[in-house]
Amino acid sequence: MQNEFGVSTILFRELNLEKALDFINKTGYKWIDLTIVPGFCPHYDLDNTCLEDDKRASELFSSYGLNISSLNISPGYYNIHDSKEIDRKINRAAQLATHLKTNIITIPSGAKVEQDRWNETTNMVAGHLKRIANTLNTEYGISLSIETPHLRTLTETIDECKRFYEILDSDIIKCTLDTSHIVAGGGNHVTGWVQNIGIERINHLHLRDARKQDISYTPGKGTFDYKELFSELIKAQYSGKLIFELEYHDYPVKKKLSELRFASQYCESILTKGKLSFSLKIRILPLCLFLEGFLFNPISEIKRHEKFFMFLRQYRKWIWGLFPEKIFEGRWVKRYRFNKNKCVVQKPGSVKIVDKPSRILKIGVVGLGYAGRMHAEGFKRLNNCKIIGGFDIDPDKRDRFAGLYKCNSYSSLEDLVYDEKPDIISVCTREWLHYEAVMFCLKNKVDIFCEKLLATRIEHARKMVEAAKENNKILAVNYNYRFIPAIQKIKEVIEFKAMGKLSFFVINVHAYSYAHALDLLSFLSGKIHSVAAYNHNDPGKRIFAKTDWSVYDDDIQYIPSTALNVIVEFDNGSTGVINSSIHYPLHNYIMSIEAVFEEGIVNFNGMNMFNIKGKLSWYSNRRITAVNMKYSEKVYAKGYELSFYNSIQSFVKNYLENKKPETDGAMGLFNMELETKIVSTIK
Repeated sequence: MQNEFGVSTILFRELNLEKALDFINKTGYKWIDLTIVPGFCPHYDLDNTCLEDDKRASELFSSYGLNISSLNISPGYYNIHDSKEIDRKINRAAQLATHLKTNIITIPSGAKVEQDRWNETTNMVAGHLKRIANTLNTEYGISLSIETPHLRTLTETIDECKRFYEILDSDIIKCTLDTSHIVAGGGNHVTGWVQNIGIERINHLHLRDARKQDISYTPGKGTFDYKELFSELIKAQYSGKLIFELEYHDYPVKKKLSELRFASQYCESILTKGKLSFSLKIRILPLCLFLEGFLFNPISEIKRHEKFFMFLRQYRKWIWGLFPEKIFEGRWVKRYRFNKNKCVVQKPGSVKIVDKPSRILKIGVVGLGYAGRMHAEGFKRLNNCKIIGGFDIDPDKRDRFAGLYKCNSYSSLEDLVYDEKPDIISVCTREWLHYEAVMFCLKNKVDIFCEKLLATRIEHARKMVEAAKENNKILAVNYNYRFIPAIQKIKEVIEFKAMGKLSFFVINVHAYSYAHALDLLSFLSGKIHSVAAYNHNDPGKRIFAKTDWSVYDDDIQYIPSTALNVIVEFDNGSTGVINSSIHYPLHNYIMSIEAVFEEGIVNFNGMNMFNIKGKLSWYSNRRITAVNMKYSEKVYAKGYELSFYNSIQSFVKNYLENKKPETDGAMGLFNMELETKIVSTIK
């Protein structure tokens, strides 16, 4: 069966189809599983192509000498989407399949439902599947194959697969068996799965490995028993294709090809010889697999090992203390930081706002999680500020905060305000809780420094700004990305026209930092004249910190999903573009900026979860004299604390000088109004 192995185009889903085929062709495999999933693996656009395009696609495959084993498409689920639209997409796929000379179309079964609705839903879905399967069989000579089992569908478990095919009761509907989903479905006993599905029903195989519900492993590196699978296939004289459907989150092409070679060697050794070579046995030892993964991506590999990961989390402050960190203390030095938090901690009062301050500002913190501690550190380091108390509903967070900052902690906001009488409250709760906390503090004559967003409802934001004005109190919002050193430098270049007039700039940003990118539009180029936007939204991909943001931001879009593209025109004649997506690899990529001027260009990249300093590069047609381009001078850290500290320092300085905050409540409200304009433009 060696000649029956093939590769799914999902392996190179980030490349265009021709480039993906070029790489696959070099592997020597001649069978291709063409995956078409809009927004995920968009190797062919069924909605915006015609029969002439299908012919050209067929010629492209023929030019490489490649054959198509199956079209793997995702037309929707009959139990939650429009059945007529699903039928249309499947029929369109059948037209393409005819040109590509393949007789299998693979689709998922249906969206997962609660068990009390399972039978009713499956009976309904089965009716639609039998109808469309008959159409494909009679009109096109194509078999409909259902990918079972599959996570988050009607057919997750072995029992659901068995009952699904019993209800389906159709000889013409086949099964595409995915080995990784067998593991994720709660078992590794191949014989049981095959018997329940029926070996005669299986006409296509996707080879991928898994550990528990992590289905991103290369065959041989997970827990699936391929020896048992191949034994069953040989006994049954299986004649279908064996497709390596390898799917990785952030592997470069070279690494993907390496994983494909390993999968090939592993599976072909078991299939042809029934055993592994000594070198392969060594490579699949747990220690070797761990070291291989750790060298490529240490954080990702550690997270895959739950017990080890929890051990590291428990003792991380001791472990991190073993490694020196390079920080700036007037000069760059390496310093061991035992018993320290991850962020750079400066001594209380070590940063002078004014010499010999006559007044010490009393600072209270509301919300004592990560942001709250970051704010507390930012205020504590200033010589005219003192942390006098904190509020959180979590007693563990209260106790920790009180111990760290030698202050009182409270289980109610009222007690904090009434007992401590703070000058400033730093509001660091979850975004949808800002409104009540801010309104209470303003009415009790306390100035506010609030984490962004100002609120999650536009009417709440307006009331907060009005309350600040009515009570004559300060309301500021922490848009700390303005204080990233490289962004400050780009701002200088724009203001001083160091490379001539700004033409346009582009911000590419992870969805989690989209709100910061919106704020940077006005910060970098001033007043906005007009806005347009395009959105490719998948509500299921707007989960941030385990929160479904569609519940909270019906009039804004705080967390975009698949793709959001915004174009704005400024009064000064320049243009700004934001490209935002949830699919940027979060740990490795947060934001990049490219600013193009009449006589030069500035690029900022390399910003990620652990390094906001990034890298600033530029080219200019003329000598730059107006701006010192050494952006990293006096940069003492790479982590997010740097931007928080600078933002808080700016706020306190302006506060003492009776100046408007860098980003006041009106600016926070404007950014939300800009979001509503974008949402209305999209609609």
